[in-house]
Amino acid sequence: MQDVLNGKGTGESRLRAGTARVNITPPVGAWLSGYDARTLPSQGVHDELYGKALVLADGQTRLAILTADLIALSPETVAGIRRQVTRTTGIPGDNLLVSVSHTHAGPVTERLEMIEEPDRGYMAELERRLAGVVYVANSRMQEATLGVGAGGANFNVNRRLVTPEGVVMRPNPQGTVDRRVGVIRVDGADGEPIAVLMHYACHATAWPSSNLLISADYPGAAQRLVEQVYGPGCTAMFLQGCSGDIRPHLADADGRFRGGTSREVVGLGRILGAEVIKVCEQIETCGGPVAVRPREVDIPLQSPPARTELVSLIDDLENRSDLDNDAKVDLIWARAVLSQLQDGTAPTSVKAEVQAMRLGEGCLVALPGEVLVEIGLRIQSLGRSPTFVVGLANGCIGYIPTAESLRQQGRNYEANFAYKAGLRPAPFAPEIEDVMVNTAVSLLASL
Repeated sequence: MQDVLNGKGTGESRLRAGTARVNITPPVGAWLSGYDARTLPSQGVHDELYGKALVLADGQTRLAILTADLIALSPETVAGIRRQVTRTTGIPGDNLLVSVSHTHAGPVTERLEMIEEPDRGYMAELERRLAGVVYVANSRMQEATLGVGAGGANFNVNRRLVTPEGVVMRPNPQGTVDRRVGVIRVDGADGEPIAVLMHYACHATAWPSSNLLISADYPGAAQRLVEQVYGPGCTAMFLQGCSGDIRPHLADADGRFRGGTSREVVGLGRILGAEVIKVCEQIETCGGPVAVRPREVDIPLQSPPARTELVSLIDDLENRSDLDNDAKVDLIWARAVLSQLQDGTAPTSVKAEVQAMRLGEGCLVALPGEVLVEIGLRIQSLGRSPTFVVGLANGCIGYIPTAESLRQQGRNYEANFAYKAGLRPAPFAPEIEDVMVNTAVSLLASL
């Protein structure tokens, strides 16, 4: 019996692992998230969505990794999952990494303006299923070995293009990008893979905004290919990288982003899955220690606009006859922030969790938002190697921008517009980059 408080095992010295998966596909008719331009709910299922779990224990520490084909989860939802996992397995909540693929063809799972509300019934069942899949994985523990490797895939591209008018969302082939494909292979007692974790930095937005089919996007196709190759005893799991400013390089004749066809979406997944298999075949697994270190940090916000500025913006927008979606967000946001300032509830900072895990010779860093790629690359260069930085993990606090992006002008979506959908009074302060990097590097050094 493991210790409920500290997650320690019974003194076993060998690595043990267990895996499981559960279907989390919502019913057809559920609203999809990711695009505020959608005016209709889902019309069908292209491919099923799954939650998957890997539990690892080395006799000193027991930890779990949970992945889900979802766009995002709130910190509150993650806390609910962790409470259920601790109650049923004894694994401390801090020892659970909860990651999502960020598919824009999955159900609404967090509250944002201009997007439909999450379905409460689905969310309650989702928490039970995701906690339950960790319970099942924990019940299937067997002797195991693991190993780490890396390859590359080049279908991603930076989406922040600097123009004389400011930053626009267009393909930027000269922009920073992370094309590394990280792979963690876990073998069971018979020496065959029981889990293959893949890590890649690219928005799961291969489908167009007009798509109304439920889908795990390219990460789902990648996982399916790996599982087809290694058989039903293997669970493939996708870890989204620092993809806040990275998306699939699908462009039209004018060089603008476009959505892909079903064949293209599946094709991108197969490119990734094939590279994962190639790397996996070259990994030699062995026993190895596992460890986890979490830390809560406080991220300051910039100063909110003055009340007079908000009143002027509200008056201007209310007097317009035709507001596009961005203007509608501006109006909703300005009204909400003015109310916050008037009743003294406007936050000045946001709490966030940074988590580091050691898996044998490899490490994971989990950051709670859509992290711009430069931050992930800084952590990888300063921390122990190999390290894979996982975005959208353990809850989402929005985009995690770089200090440089916060200084850039224009619509600059990731740095100075997207925060409004969460009704936050101001963007993050530029210190957010160093707080995330320094905290991650410190945690990695302690593993």
